[in-house]
Amino acid sequence: SWQYWANVHANYCPHRQPYFLAWHRGYLYYLEQQFKRITGDSTFTLPYWDYYANPHIPSEFLDSASGNPLYCPRVNTNVYNALDLSPFSSSVVNFQRGTANSFEEKFELAPHNPVHNIIGDTMSTMQAPRDPIFYLHHANVDRLWHAWALPDGRTMPPPADPYWSGTFTYAP
Repeated sequence: SWQYWANVHANYCPHRQPYFLAWHRGYLYYLEQQFKRITGDSTFTLPYWDYYANPHIPSEFLDSASGNPLYCPRVNTNVYNALDLSPFSSSVVNFQRGTANSFEEKFELAPHNPVHNIIGDTMSTMQAPRDPIFYLHHANVDRLWHAWALPDGRTMPPPADPYWSGTFTYAP
């Protein structure tokens, strides 16, 4: 249920800690695996909402017609004021939190957190996964992290780096 996934987020998500982005990447992975099992569609992937191209929440999430599972009450439907390009500056060359010009830390501060807060209501709480737009937001976060890591000169810790030795817990 959405409540199950919201509880996983509320109980295990490492906000303001190392591997914040990686934890969410795994979270989306496990949700996609569940959708693949339920639908029988082995090619299922979550879509993303590219709010840099269109800062308005997609209309499918705004239709309050009875029975629309994508609709949730929200304070705002335009996240333009949350958008920040500073994590993509050429001076941001390190990924990991705790290093100078850390992408992970800058990105979590903005645009990640402000997108949640501007949308408001459930999205501004640790129960944010109860709002289906959460998943499109985080799929875009993952896409933007990947885009940041592509250019030369950007440094991601290698897989054996102690940075990745934290806890990636998603359920008991």
